Amino acid sequence: MVFLFVGVMVIVSGYVLAARRAGQAADLAAISAAASIDFGDPGCPVADRIALGNGARVVSCEHVGDYLEFAVTVEIALDLQPSIPGLPTSLVAKATAGRTMGAGSGE
Repeated sequence: MVFLFVGVMVIVSGYVLAARRAGQAADLAAISAAASIDFGDPGCPVADRIALGNGARVVSCEHVGDYLEFAVTVEIALDLQPSIPGLPTSLVAKATAGRTMGAGSGE
């Protein structure tokens, strides 16, 4: 019985850690894409590179707005290894970054 409990706790903690890792990868990809756009370059290729560097893959990348005011939303998927039959095989996380003119001005 103790071994079953320990096994379940290991699986649950693995999913919690993977969810955090997926969220961090999405945040990094979105911030990097926004920084790239801020320098006048396309952001989504940068998001792809950053996600891959963090063991994830970009599911979608959307850039809206212009040079002065924009947002980029990146959705990534992180495959879970080893996969356990009957449990999810990947986690999805989404993050948005960008620049808006009203930020910090109290509007």
